[in-house]
Amino acid sequence: MRIVIAENRGFCSGVKRAIRIAQENAKGGKVSSLGPLIHNRHAVQELEEKGIKVVRGIDEIEGKVLIRSHGIDPKLFTELKRRNLEIVDLTCPNVAKAQHYARSLSEEGYEVVIVGEAEHPEVKGLLGFAGEGGRVFTPNMKVGMRVGVIAQTTSDPDQLIGAVTYLLPRTNELKVYNTICAETLRRRLEAISIAQEVELMFVIGGKNSANTSRLAEVCSRYVRTYHIEDAGEITPDLLDGPDSVGIVSGTSTPEWVIDQVIKKLRERRNQGDEER
Repeated sequence: MRIVIAENRGFCSGVKRAIRIAQENAKGGKVSSLGPLIHNRHAVQELEEKGIKVVRGIDEIEGKVLIRSHGIDPKLFTELKRRNLEIVDLTCPNVAKAQHYARSLSEEGYEVVIVGEAEHPEVKGLLGFAGEGGRVFTPNMKVGMRVGVIAQTTSDPDQLIGAVTYLLPRTNELKVYNTICAETLRRRLEAISIAQEVELMFVIGGKNSANTSRLAEVCSRYVRTYHIEDAGEITPDLLDGPDSVGIVSGTSTPEWVIDQVIKKLRERRNQGDEER
């Protein structure tokens, strides 16, 4: 069985930054993360073991408060400052850029349309920067004469293209910022390439991870694909038949989780099979 492993795997630069700073702050006393820092239960559990407590609301905060990589609504940020809490902002730089564009479009008088998942924390935060007229894109939506478009940083580029194609003939002025993360795009392209040369794909990452779910969806267009959180989900029957297996991961998947999957596949592989 040939095993094809993506070069672009494990934590992205934004997640690496967030985890590094979070761990540094945890050494100095109590630290609370306002919601999970990233969407991976293994990574969050590791952080909790190092003293970083996940809280759901402001009243639960103890010590410093970490702003998750997905960012938050600016009104919530203002409330944290009003309470004189020590804030460590771990918003991904790419998300912060999208927040900046949402705010600037709103200030310029554009109706801000966000392409993404309405219930995702990043999108909820972006809506706060988009002003009262900010909305999440939906099919058949009606818009005004001046529309500004941004995207959730982990969006499928086809979603953004589709939204722009729909909006273009329905407004007089359309201003678009491509806020999709470049690292997310690289992983997507590599995943598509691997999916076209193997007989089975494993996409590793949290089931609540938007970018991992999109990788699994795009891979499934080409080959039998399983979205797994760890090696424990790989049962022997899944490996019966395929002569080649591909491995890709989301941007919040720890390297050790990926290594365990690789180890399990190598143990199953017959001696003499080649690996790229």
